[in-house]
Amino acid sequence: MKNYLAYIDESGDPVFAEGASKTFFIGAVIIDKEKYPEISDLFDKLKRTFRINELKSKQIRSFNRRFDICQFLCRAGFQIASIHVKKKLLYGEWFERKQTFYKYIQRLLNHEIYRVFGSVNVSIDKYGSPEYQASMQRYLENKLQAELFTPEILIGPSSQVDFIQLSDFIVGTIRKALEGDFDDNDKLLQLFRPMWPIRLQLPDQGSHVKPVPAGTGIAELQACMDEAWLYLERNKRKLNDPKLRTLEYLYYVAIDGKNDWVYTQEILAWLRGLGLELSEEQFRNEVTASLRDEGLIIVGSRKGIKIPWTAEDFREYVVFSVNLALPVLRRLKKAMTFVSTNTSFTDVKSLVSDEVRNILNQVDA
Repeated sequence: MKNYLAYIDESGDPVFAEGASKTFFIGAVIIDKEKYPEISDLFDKLKRTFRINELKSKQIRSFNRRFDICQFLCRAGFQIASIHVKKKLLYGEWFERKQTFYKYIQRLLNHEIYRVFGSVNVSIDKYGSPEYQASMQRYLENKLQAELFTPEILIGPSSQVDFIQLSDFIVGTIRKALEGDFDDNDKLLQLFRPMWPIRLQLPDQGSHVKPVPAGTGIAELQACMDEAWLYLERNKRKLNDPKLRTLEYLYYVAIDGKNDWVYTQEILAWLRGLGLELSEEQFRNEVTASLRDEGLIIVGSRKGIKIPWTAEDFREYVVFSVNLALPVLRRLKKAMTFVSTNTSFTDVKSLVSDEVRNILNQVDA
């Protein structure tokens, strides 16, 4: 199996505010690890040929010079992965939190890179504070490990990594071409298309961040997603309701990664970022239990919680719930039997309802 190196950079900004870019473009230059010395030599030759100290997209103003550099770079045999985000079309207020949005997009791009290329070492240009960079690295590693990938992720400044400069230049050039900034945009895009296997655009016909249309058959348990969507629509004005915010989070995680289970701590951290502080007990009683009481299907297992997409999701929930309940019911039946037969308290059965009594009668203690 080949080993690859991926260098990630972005163009535009991951901010939802007046004056921010209308789009966000994130991409990776991916090279065969065995060709690293050869490509590194080519990159040094490019700097000498074009008299460049640091290759930055925004510093190359001439279209012809940019095209010549791109044509020279394409000799390196790299491949490109990218996500083009049209921010105003994204649905859901949680995307407007720049750090959450940035982690989401980074994770999606990393997932696609690992899915297509397998064994990859990833370098990402630094973004945010050192604490945020550390949290993003942990987030990406944990998410990718949960998907059975074994990521090696390095976050560092582009000035220390020539190939992140290369990524900066390619990513910036493609974004400008996609948005019509050059006289001959297609000439540049045609240059890259043969080496551009991963091209995502968000939103993408409901497959990522738009509502999932009812009756599409995308999920085996489509009705569970439909019901969640209706709840979000009915309650969308309750911005400080932890139930709404939790279901919103679960809904978009389900669209992004249908197989993902979400740990309670992950949602509690998300709620804290919104100024909603809950204990685990409050979360279980006032959020998930309450949502279930209102008819929402939120399944749980040792892996976490989620809105189910498949029959297997629901089967896992049933098995997990039964395995939790049966030992408790067996112990309760044994205790009630012992007390009623060995003590003067003979009216033990009056302590439980007819419904519970019928359930206990079915339990093999």
